Amino acid sequence: MPLPRSAPPALFLLLIAGVPLLPAQPGRVFPQLADGGGIRSEVLLTNPGDTAQAGTLRFRQPSGEPWPLGIATAGSGELRYRVEPGGVARFTTDGSGPARSGYLVVEPDDPDSRVTASIGYQLGEFEVSAAATAPADRFHTFVEVGRDVNTGIAVVNLQGETAPLWLRLFDPDGTARASRVLELGGGRQMALFVDELFIGLGDFTGSLHLSGPVPFATLGLRQRASGALSTLPGAPDAFDGAVTTFGTVTVRPLLELEGAGSNIDSLAFWENPDPGQVLLLVTGKANRVVEVWRFPFAGNEQPPIQGVFGEGDVNGVVVDQLQGLLYVTQSAPSSRIYVFSLPDLTLVQEFGDVDLGREPNLDLQDSPDGSRRLFVTSDAGNVVHVFDLQGAAGPRIDEFDPEGPGEIETILVDDLHQILYVPDEESREGVYAFHTDGTPYLNCSRGPVCTHRFAVGLFQADAEGILLYRCPASGPDSGNGFIVVSDQRQDVNEYEFFDRVSWRHLGTLQLEGVDNTDGIASTQQPLPGFPLGLFAAVHDDRSVQLVGWDVILEATGLACSAP
Repeated sequence: MPLPRSAPPALFLLLIAGVPLLPAQPGRVFPQLADGGGIRSEVLLTNPGDTAQAGTLRFRQPSGEPWPLGIATAGSGELRYRVEPGGVARFTTDGSGPARSGYLVVEPDDPDSRVTASIGYQLGEFEVSAAATAPADRFHTFVEVGRDVNTGIAVVNLQGETAPLWLRLFDPDGTARASRVLELGGGRQMALFVDELFIGLGDFTGSLHLSGPVPFATLGLRQRASGALSTLPGAPDAFDGAVTTFGTVTVRPLLELEGAGSNIDSLAFWENPDPGQVLLLVTGKANRVVEVWRFPFAGNEQPPIQGVFGEGDVNGVVVDQLQGLLYVTQSAPSSRIYVFSLPDLTLVQEFGDVDLGREPNLDLQDSPDGSRRLFVTSDAGNVVHVFDLQGAAGPRIDEFDPEGPGEIETILVDDLHQILYVPDEESREGVYAFHTDGTPYLNCSRGPVCTHRFAVGLFQADAEGILLYRCPASGPDSGNGFIVVSDQRQDVNEYEFFDRVSWRHLGTLQLEGVDNTDGIASTQQPLPGFPLGLFAAVHDDRSVQLVGWDVILEATGLACSAP
């Protein structure tokens, strides 16, 4: 556990897998119950009514499975209760065995029962009590993490299906510190310390805000190294975040690159610890080449990749930074995916065997389980093809028809949150979000209405290139940042910025003299003259315009909070 406690540190234990057995409409929920290792939990029931009240105590493991405590009916994880008029009933766990945790549902026989319930935690010489939690789809609480104190959060998903849970940390002044999304199974409990939820957090005082598409029961507990406890019930509401909006700003590009490609489309950076080895790769659709530019880019175009492609437009490009590989898509009739090694740009593989349509594009996914996949779009049938990159790369393992977009081209993978973003290219209906299995990804972070789409009605032309700016600018990904999407206008192109977690529109960037942008790309690697990296955008199918992220962030007022 995170604290060097002298008392048993067992109030928060990792959840386990299992089959949920939670009733559909529980009465009163205690998100945290602990027993064993010197810990006892005491359940107190009082009846202010004038008739006897009965019901069932349902003790559950984090998986939702019955928890056969010593006070429960043997093996069932359940215990019947009866409270006389004006009377009380008390049930105490025996504290035997190793430390374990779970949760409790108090289910009265009469849905109008006036029985009140509370729970007490006994940890050595310390004791603290908590009332039952009212389920809600939004919650916040005070949190504190330090050398001798930590805050734990227990959450129970009261529904029968897995649901996403959004967690956001805010500093005392309301500045977003970190965020993440977790999947919590139906009927299951999560009980973790805040510095386990946000690795590398360090000393912290502020607030934690949770939201989701279904009601959940939540309790905060603050524990000191001495073992002293205090409950942090919080409140059923959540803050969306003090999001800066900047309107419309215009900045001047610092570099323009016009190279060997004809009708250029998509861009990607390959990063290298040596800035002089950093590459910018640009696809030329019409003449089937990939332009190669080496930093500092201006006047430093390298021989293009050409002569290896078949029939069709060379369209999409993505860099596998981890493996040192470049993936390039070609449209029908070839409908192929070409793989080149970096930095020597040698062709090492090609695969496909599916109809990739007119403008296939692609992105890579790194999964928490270590698997790696390539998502490739096709406007032939409006599908996304999924290729396994483990072992013998290339076999297609799946495909899905993304629900919503009228026509698709570009795609973005947010690895940390495991979300796929697909702009609706021509129908201008916004940007859609999906789980990596292709099912809609519902965002409920802005209120009770959940959606898997944002930027509805914002785009005036095709929604084209899309990228992710991660916060902080360097170091481990905090989960915060910006999503940027190109609105391919013919007069002056607009780049729409959205908050990475809430999807709220932050503002519009224009590059002076730049229009008709297909692809956009970003590198956050510090480079000479560009301390925060570079933003790159295609200009009117013929050149690439570049500007430093430091210039953009200064002009927009956007910034990453300290990690």
